[in-house]
Amino acid sequence: MKTKGLNEAHFFSVLQRALSRATPDAQLATTIYAEVEREVRLTKDLESFEKFCEKGALPNLAPETVAELQSELSAKFGEGNVTLTPDQNEQNVAVEIGLLDRTVTSRVKVQAEGRMRVKEIRSRILCRFRFRCRKIQNWFGCWLGGKT
Repeated sequence: MKTKGLNEAHFFSVLQRALSRATPDAQLATTIYAEVEREVRLTKDLESFEKFCEKGALPNLAPETVAELQSELSAKFGEGNVTLTPDQNEQNVAVEIGLLDRTVTSRVKVQAEGRMRVKEIRSRILCRFRFRCRKIQNWFGCWLGGKT
């Protein structure tokens, strides 16, 4: 029988059982469990952030946008642990996340103005197309004696 490994919920249930058998001190077991849970969550948050840095981008370097990113990262990694430095020339934001055992640095790209404009135009065209399709569907529905 092949196993793909433990999923997160199964891992934590195994950990909880192992800790209860390994130590009679319930307070110690609870502390260890909480720290392992925090580390797993931190690892997942860092992976998500790194993926965002690779594939995602901020819409612009406006102060509100940078403040929103600061707020989201501070919620995940702790207030005061995140430093953002917008770079107008490079069109990115340097991010430094200070953790207990290390400091993570990365850059978040900012979408170019032209790319934003193309996306806006595409979304407007698609919106108009969908609206016209609905009108045609309603017209055919009435013409064929169906519901509008």
